[in-house]
Amino acid sequence: MNKKHDPLFRRQLTNAEHTRNLLKLAARQNAELLTFLETINLNTLERIPDTYSEVSETGESDVAFRANVLTGAPVLAGILIRL
Repeated sequence: MNKKHDPLFRRQLTNAEHTRNLLKLAARQNAELLTFLETINLNTLERIPDTYSEVSETGESDVAFRANVLTGAPVLAGILIRL
């Protein structure tokens, strides 16, 4: 099923600070997310421009980010919002 993506959430998540806070909050209830976030330096979170519609080759996302893992290596991550 192809659903529309929510533009309000997308607009809020384009702000890296909002996204950092949301990820930290969600990780309180999601152990897998917490494990992932423990490997990421969230202070390096940087939004990839709107024209970037895919996160590496793993799929589409509403908002895509670059960040560094704790070793300093780069990683790409996407956030997909569906309502």
